[in-house]
Amino acid sequence: TGTTPSFTRAINRLQSNESVPAIRQLFDRTRNAVQALNDTTASLIVQNCRALQLLITAGTITTTAPAFQLEGSDDNGLTWYAVGAPLTAVASSTVRVTVPDVHSQLVRARVSTAGSGATLTHVMLKGF
Repeated sequence: TGTTPSFTRAINRLQSNESVPAIRQLFDRTRNAVQALNDTTASLIVQNCRALQLLITAGTITTTAPAFQLEGSDDNGLTWYAVGAPLTAVASSTVRVTVPDVHSQLVRARVSTAGSGATLTHVMLKGF
């Protein structure tokens, strides 16, 4: 009856300077019995990751141990370039290589030495 309404507005902003690291990984169990030369794993998106890691877990190797080369791409997989040194599987063990300061968009592992008589448990790619 003749009074005007009153409105109050409050704006709150929450800010944090803590960054959460990007962690992405891919387990490839399809390389367990066949490691053909230049065969590749699926590609993994690793944008905003600072380092890459390749891990190979092997069972038995009776003839030739396979080697895998990390490869990166910055153009959605049209061209690939080598990242770090190839990693060779070792019988009944797990080997890994970590490559710091890589800023690729995609990463994959390519068989650079074909395996013969080798049984792998898995190949893992990780970006972190």
